[in-house]
Amino acid sequence: MRVYRARDRYEPSAQFRSWLFTIARRLVVDHARRQHIAWDSRPEALEAASGPERAEHAAEATELRVQLERAIEGLPAGQREIVLLSRVAGMRTDEIADVVGSTPGAVRVALHRALRRLATALGVRAHDGTT
Repeated sequence: MRVYRARDRYEPSAQFRSWLFTIARRLVVDHARRQHIAWDSRPEALEAASGPERAEHAAEATELRVQLERAIEGLPAGQREIVLLSRVAGMRTDEIADVVGSTPGAVRVALHRALRRLATALGVRAHDGTT
């Protein structure tokens, strides 16, 4: 309904997906404020990101998923949101910047820092070889 009601405010030159995510994000934040709960941008879609698992690796995959969820929960809220929009929702940095009201450069920096924090928390080397 919100998208339909806001249709006259959509700029055709803008990314529709970013506009849609912005509306959805604002609804979630508004709902959380009304319910007096701290907004956690962590969607339950993390389980879907684990992919198909073979039976012999199920225990290891479950433990890794739990570690990853904990590491993501340990990120500052802004970094957590950017990681999830990037890695779970598959959004580009310019789209994420539109959604969170930032610049693509700031999103790239926050994403880089968040991924380094996750790598450290999980005890893995970062792809850039700095950890």
